[in-house]
Amino acid sequence: MMILVAYLAFVLTNMGPNLLCFKVLVATNDIFASLTFVTTPPPVHIMNLATAYQQSEIAYALTKSGIIDALSSFSSPTPTSCTSIAAELSLDPEFTCRVMSAGTSSTINLLKLSSTSPPSFTLTPSGELLTSAHPSSSRNKILMLNEETKVAWHELHNSLKSGKSGFVESTGGNFWSHLESNPPARLQFDLAMEAFSVDAVRSFTASFSPHKSDAVVCDIGGGNGSVLAGLTNAWPLIAGFSFDLSIPVSPPAQHDDRIEFLAGSFFDALPFELASCDLFLLKFILHDWSDENCVKILQRIKERAKPGSRVLGIDMILGSTTSPSLESGKNMMDVNMLVSNEPGARERTFEDYGGLFLAAGFEKQASLIPLLDIMSLVQVIV
Repeated sequence: MMILVAYLAFVLTNMGPNLLCFKVLVATNDIFASLTFVTTPPPVHIMNLATAYQQSEIAYALTKSGIIDALSSFSSPTPTSCTSIAAELSLDPEFTCRVMSAGTSSTINLLKLSSTSPPSFTLTPSGELLTSAHPSSSRNKILMLNEETKVAWHELHNSLKSGKSGFVESTGGNFWSHLESNPPARLQFDLAMEAFSVDAVRSFTASFSPHKSDAVVCDIGGGNGSVLAGLTNAWPLIAGFSFDLSIPVSPPAQHDDRIEFLAGSFFDALPFELASCDLFLLKFILHDWSDENCVKILQRIKERAKPGSRVLGIDMILGSTTSPSLESGKNMMDVNMLVSNEPGARERTFEDYGGLFLAAGFEKQASLIPLLDIMSLVQVIV
């Protein structure tokens, strides 16, 4: 084990972010995860499963209440007492101190107890990721996942009987209609997708380069344009279009005039402006839909795409790695699709994706490009 850890340290120090480094890191994590599992008695494992939601609720409460931001090491790395935090945020001091203490547990690990008299805390590196100011902030992820989809997950047992999504079971309507009719929810969703996009853009640009330095990149289902903004920052000569049902109310702060927003449905004929696209990007889009609807989306792209352009699908491709932890994460996302979206929405294998492109009329074979992430890239040349 020590030899493996030493090798990992050497790779990280001398090789920088690359696929080998990523694989070594994932393999090391898998080994430690396996050791934890085999040394956990079954009754303890069952209790951990039964109470796992409590950890998420504590993390959500620490974030939503403002406690994490109040402790932010970006403005005040000095340990702060829980009573001071409670007074600053107008919270109950006893409840605040007890929940902050729970945030120091090894399974949550968002806070660190620095002194006991009075109880004073700082943020761990994981806690810092939940601050609003962190450049890779996960704050909006944890808020959206614990608000928009939580009730739907609780209806999973009914979904097994009805074949309907948990969201339909819990609300009577589908997720996308809910977002369109609820602007605050739509904004929260867009901000969460922006947070998810930070690492996705980083791993994408580390593993892939456009075939033209001045490519026109079109993000289909691009939300508030955060992915395209990240790409224009990484690739200074590109420009592009972010296409979604509506023009975003709150575009990303770093976007510039190289990004144009277009509104419409990807089930209808795409705008003529998209005929200039060199790259059609579908990040976390196809997994939201049934095979039938995925084929319709790809057909609309094919109708507008020029010869030589590329269609790029970024999703969690089932079976594309040998890592138990990565494949487990993909299986959980697969159930999340079942819970949140229309029947047929799911994660797919590479072969499944190839079949979708063929059914949509694409003639060339799809290729799989691993990313430094749980996600992979499926590419088809028009």
